[in-house]
Amino acid sequence: MAKLLTEQKSEKSAVSLFLKITASEDGPLHLRFRPGLLPLLEFIVRIALRLALSDALLKLKDAMPAKHEKHLKRLRRICGSLPETTEKLSHGEPTFFCKKVFAMCSFNHHNDGHVAVVVPAPPGIQAMLIENEPDKYYKPPYVGGAGWIGIELNRVSDEELEFHIREAWRLIAPKKLQSAKQ
Repeated sequence: MAKLLTEQKSEKSAVSLFLKITASEDGPLHLRFRPGLLPLLEFIVRIALRLALSDALLKLKDAMPAKHEKHLKRLRRICGSLPETTEKLSHGEPTFFCKKVFAMCSFNHHNDGHVAVVVPAPPGIQAMLIENEPDKYYKPPYVGGAGWIGIELNRVSDEELEFHIREAWRLIAPKKLQSAKQ
């Protein structure tokens, strides 16, 4: 985060700005610009802030999976056993693909309190699961309207989790790949 500490005008019509960037360990940043360059300065500072914030968020995300490492290992073991599965970061969370997304981690995403995996489900299954076991399953934002379910990882057994992930893979994987697996 950057904060304007002081602004001083000198007799040469230049403006000195003293910024403290707290996301940086380098200490305060001292800049000196002529008044005509202030719009450019504003643009540069906005870009620097975005980069500093992005870097800080990435460091936070790198530290966060350690808190949920047990669940991530479970997901990697199950998803990794499925043909042609890859893992990538998507929206800041580990996400599993087989050409398209079939499982997304949701480790307190947007501070929603869920430590879960989000997967597609066959028609009608989402409502049934949520109604019967609302402590295990929930309707996730964005993809919930398309029938996807959120599965609370600390409330399901490995067998249940594997069943749901395999079913999600089956729904998403290309038909040629599915027939080759059988």
